[in-house]
Amino acid sequence: AYITNFDSGDVTVVDIAANDVLTRIPVGDGPYGVDASPDGDLVYVTSEENGISVIDAATNTVAKNIPVNATTVAARPDGSVIYAVSYGEGTLTAIDSASHEILGSVGVGESPCGIAVNPFGTRIYVASLEEGTVRVIDAADLSVMDTLQVSEPGTAVLDIEVSPDG
Repeated sequence: AYITNFDSGDVTVVDIAANDVLTRIPVGDGPYGVDASPDGDLVYVTSEENGISVIDAATNTVAKNIPVNATTVAARPDGSVIYAVSYGEGTLTAIDSASHEILGSVGVGESPCGIAVNPFGTRIYVASLEEGTVRVIDAADLSVMDTLQVSEPGTAVLDIEVSPDG
C-alpha cells in the first residue's frame, strides 16, 4: 500500500500482508492523491510541488515527475491513460501513461477533488468539493456528458469510487 503524507512530503510504503512499513519515498511538498497502474508496476502520486510523481513499484523510487497541476489521480483500467484533477484550476487532464504527454483537458467546475474511472474506461467521474456535484466525462473526447447534483452546494463532496461491475 502507498500512503501519502501531506505534511512530510513523502509516501509511506506498507507491506499489507506483513503489516510492515517498508520505506518512505520523498515526492515533494503536499502529496495528496494516489493510484496504481492496473498491473501494479507504477504508482502515481500527486503533489503540490512536483505534479505527478511516477513511482516504480519494484524499486520504490520516483522514476519521473510529470509537470501538471494535480490534486487527485486515477489510471484508466487498461493502463493507457492517467487522469488528473486539479482543484485549483478546476480541470481534468488526460495524460498518456507511456509518453507522459498531455492528451487533453476539460473544465470540470469549481474545486474538483474526487475522481474515478468506470471499469470499461469509457467514463470518468469527478466530484466537486464546493458544488455538491459529480460530472460525468466521456473518456473518448473529454466532453462533459452530465452534471449530477448529489448534495447541496458547499457540503464537501470529497471522493468517488465506481464499483467493479460499473
